[in-house]
Amino acid sequence: MSKSESSKYNILKAARKVFAEKGYDSTRVDEISREARINKAMLYYYFNSKENILREVIMNIFLTYKKDEISRFNINNLIDEGGLISDQDIESNMDMVLEYIK
Repeated sequence: MSKSESSKYNILKAARKVFAEKGYDSTRVDEISREARINKAMLYYYFNSKENILREVIMNIFLTYKKDEISRFNINNLIDEGGLISDQDIESNMDMVLEYIK
């Protein structure tokens, strides 16, 4: 794993923990950077907003922890040619995903 990949992984790991403890609205980017032990500028280098951090956390949950349930989510039908899932599809599955984060 490169240094860049390692930094991004640590940010996402920290974000998942803070989001799970405090919820999205109560989480501050400062708290995520503190938990990840990096400065806020580095966090913004990888992610330009708290919302984008959450999106990446959700994607990792989809793709890493629930591989055995991919057919249940029908995720292959949600991914476009660029490997992304649309905002509408994320929102429609948000409740289910947030339960997995908890």
